[in-house]
Amino acid sequence: MTQVTAFDADEAAAAAEADIDTLTIDTGAIAEICTAAPHIFITAAQYMRQYVTEDEALGGAIETMAKGAGAIY
Repeated sequence: MTQVTAFDADEAAAAAEADIDTLTIDTGAIAEICTAAPHIFITAAQYMRQYVTEDEALGGAIETMAKGAGAIY
């Protein structure tokens, strides 16, 4: 199994072309990366400083999953 970090759609597309199994990404680029690499399992990073309350963090995670992430960390 292989995993790399992709910061944008170009890197995600290159990972897909190289048959990478999973991507780790920042939540801000989720839509573009999912479009560029639709068949790769994506784990999105959710940073503590993005959200003030637990409800905001949970809402952000749900939104990111709805946009295509397979997992959140």
